[in-house]
Amino acid sequence: FRYPQRQQIIELHGSVVKPGGWVVIEVPNAYCLPYQWFKWLAQRTGHWKVGLEIPFTTGELIRCARAARLFPVQVISSSAIRDTLDLLCFQILEHLSGDRLKIDRRPFEVPTPCDRYAGYSLTLAAKSPQAEEG
Repeated sequence: FRYPQRQQIIELHGSVVKPGGWVVIEVPNAYCLPYQWFKWLAQRTGHWKVGLEIPFTTGELIRCARAARLFPVQVISSSAIRDTLDLLCFQILEHLSGDRLKIDRRPFEVPTPCDRYAGYSLTLAAKSPQAEEG
């Protein structure tokens, strides 16, 4: 989505949960270089099937959530090590094997300080506003 739809999508999620309910949204991370490379390559070779996909930064996701009156806001990232191996190795190996090879990715779920910048996905967790008492 482009603006203003990006903001509207976050607001819509907040409006469909009960007051005080949790909103959880997962989006691609704009700073994930393996994802950017994989997307570029897939688009150039005609294998990109997603259409328009504009990833978020952590800061943008937090700003959108706060503008939608979602508090408290927390954004966590997926494992950069697992995601890099997945995008650059595992998916290729599985594809070449005709999907007969299935690699267990759990051992690679190692948290690192660079997850915020290099993890493939960002997950927003925030609460919708409480109902106003009248």
